[in-house]
Amino acid sequence: MIVELSLIVKVTLVLAVALSAARLAVRASAAVRSLMLACVFGLLVLLPVASLMLPAHAIEVPAAYSTPFAPAPPRPATTATGAPFTTALPQIPTNEPAGPSWRTLLLVGWGIGAAAFSAPLLMGLFRLRRLRARTTAWSHATVPSSIDLLLHDDLRVPMTCGTFRPAIVLPLDAPQWPESDVRRVLLHELEHVRRRDWPVHIAARLVTALYWFHPLVWIAWRQLCLEAERACDDAVLREESGADYANQLVSLARRLTRDEPLPLLSIAGRSHLSTRVTAMLASNVTRGRVGIATAVALVSLAVISALGIGPLQAVASIQRRAALSGLAFETTSIHPTTASAGRCCQVRYGEEGRVTGVNVDMVDLVVSAYNLYRWQIVGAPDWAGGKAVLAPSDDADRFDLQATAQRSARSDDMRLMLKTLLADRFRLTVHPETRTQTIYELVVEPGGSRLQPPGLRPFVAEDDVWLRVDAENLMATLDVDQMTTAGLARHLGGILRTTVIDRTGLTGAHRVHARWDANPNRPDVLQQPVSDSPRDPGRPTIFEAFPEQLGLRLRETTGDVNYLVVDHAERIL
Repeated sequence: MIVELSLIVKVTLVLAVALSAARLAVRASAAVRSLMLACVFGLLVLLPVASLMLPAHAIEVPAAYSTPFAPAPPRPATTATGAPFTTALPQIPTNEPAGPSWRTLLLVGWGIGAAAFSAPLLMGLFRLRRLRARTTAWSHATVPSSIDLLLHDDLRVPMTCGTFRPAIVLPLDAPQWPESDVRRVLLHELEHVRRRDWPVHIAARLVTALYWFHPLVWIAWRQLCLEAERACDDAVLREESGADYANQLVSLARRLTRDEPLPLLSIAGRSHLSTRVTAMLASNVTRGRVGIATAVALVSLAVISALGIGPLQAVASIQRRAALSGLAFETTSIHPTTASAGRCCQVRYGEEGRVTGVNVDMVDLVVSAYNLYRWQIVGAPDWAGGKAVLAPSDDADRFDLQATAQRSARSDDMRLMLKTLLADRFRLTVHPETRTQTIYELVVEPGGSRLQPPGLRPFVAEDDVWLRVDAENLMATLDVDQMTTAGLARHLGGILRTTVIDRTGLTGAHRVHARWDANPNRPDVLQQPVSDSPRDPGRPTIFEAFPEQLGLRLRETTGDVNYLVVDHAERIL
């Protein structure tokens, strides 16, 4: 499961539990329920932070596919002299997904929505700053000197704002109000200041913009606003008559033609007025403030929940099965490589449960463990080899691996052990992803196949070099004595970075021999710069060579291609 979807699931569960708890806490005071909801918004901020900062804890979910879904990648191409070849690859059309992936589109939509919902708040804060600059100072015995008491002719009802220098802003005619009305208003607004409601509401409003698409977030936001107003109403009712205060609120609400768009805490907003008045006149409502013990308990619960829920990461069952199967190497040694630069990077499975890797990076291990091609691994950091698409990168951390199982094991079991090693040493978490992109179908030309009868030596992917590239003239040679067209299609996927489906209808093994121009002119996959000299017409591309030499054609189409996305990995060297 991708990180974003996992986060949304966590947020949904947290909000559902919190809203249910707030509804059940009817006997608690509004101040307690308000703090509960404020802690929930704090938890929504901590969840993504904890997900990124803390080691992931895997929870198994059904896999979208079961690996292996691709053949074991063949050994890397070599030069004519047998040295590893890393500077030239066959020229191929770009086979990246046709357009951005659905995940990218969702993230872009998420960001645009967050910006759109944050914009009114940010504009309101700017307007509020200008409003405070045009106010008139006033004084009242109820308001301490640390709080600004201001008058403004644009305001219809009293409001509160400010964090480090709080301000209570009243309508310009407030000095002419009856003293009892002024006292009740100031008791309400001073309680907002004491509770730090304004900064809490601004932060909560930003959280709603971050999770703008989630209906439960907006429900929690409205409930937080209501409980905060009710908590301040309770502070007034501890000293004043409920009936008189309710009448005053109704009178103030009549002065509003609409709710004030500025980010201010208004005493008489219309959205919750009827609920507040009903609560004021009720006799069986708890109206106390939040005790220190209760506040500490709620804040601690939020922090503990973030630390406990944040690291949870849903993973495909195949990955989790590797960690829980009990299949693990008895001895493992990973240390910086001693191999010379440019030496072939490969993970090999030997007899007696032994796995060796020389001059490998983390992506090499992932490729081997999940039975994929390198181009199918996306999202890996540069230090892990994520920068290289087809061949290893000099920028990656390279190391030598020696791992031995307790007893002789099959290659499938050793792949599970390698997954366990990746999870333990690199804290690796991954998820499968399917993308729609260009793929190819291997079909027979109208004139028929030109494949030759099989030779004497069968092709063994683990041991044989199936593709050689002459480092001097950059010509690739495919020469295999025995290979089926289905096997050929699978291995062509490693060159073309996409799925190749066998549509030839041919059965049995064949001798496959073909040569094509391997001068890439593709800087994104090169390890060293290559001259952009014009192509020689006598040097066919792979797409020209197959019809001419094999009677087979690579027909372009569109289809789904499997990838493995790295969600998290930790550096060990």
